[in-house]
Amino acid sequence: MTSPKRQTSSAAREQRQSWRPIAEALGVSRQAAWSAHTAAAETIDAIRSRSELTEDEAATRAAQALREVREVRGACRMCSPADP
Repeated sequence: MTSPKRQTSSAAREQRQSWRPIAEALGVSRQAAWSAHTAAAETIDAIRSRSELTEDEAATRAAQALREVREVRGACRMCSPADP
């Protein structure tokens, strides 16, 4: 989840909003909103626990790590068994 989307979902959750309006605002299912928010929060917490980074710095690094994972997954999907 990108930082603005994470900030939106975090702010809404702090205001005790249910996942339905959050998901609708993000254009995803409730499950997808919850999953992305939870995964992002866990990744940021893991990065922060291993460093002296601020939450924003950890979020930036988490977003970069996610982009790298998506690039690798995308590259793997483009490969065919016939490729060397």
